[in-house]
Amino acid sequence: MRPPERPCPWLPGGHAEADEPPHVAVRRLIGAQLGLDLPITGADLALVDYSPATPSRGEREGYNFVFARTLTPAQAGTARPLLGAGPELRGFDWLTVRELATRCREYHVRRITQAFTWQESAGSAPLMIAGALAH
Repeated sequence: MRPPERPCPWLPGGHAEADEPPHVAVRRLIGAQLGLDLPITGADLALVDYSPATPSRGEREGYNFVFARTLTPAQAGTARPLLGAGPELRGFDWLTVRELATRCREYHVRRITQAFTWQESAGSAPLMIAGALAH
């Protein structure tokens, strides 16, 4: 997504509501931001990245969930930014994994690249801590 206040594209997503499972939040957010009603399930979870709190920067502890879902050409063609994505949203672009490094923030590239790597090889969602694979 291309919001005007950010220097680089931003991934669709956001915060879950209280007591809202991650896969339900993703479906709601994709509907609000791109106008797509996709059947997202827990099986689409590709990665969990834990972010510890950094009080000196005002950052709270949290979890980032990366869901991977293949869209049909028809689904990709019907996606439209909606007001729920932000009143100033300038649009969105579809990127390949290879294009991420030239367009996205480094931590987004790490999360997404790792999610696709693990999904293709292991088939299960790995746990990361602050962008590094947890051992």
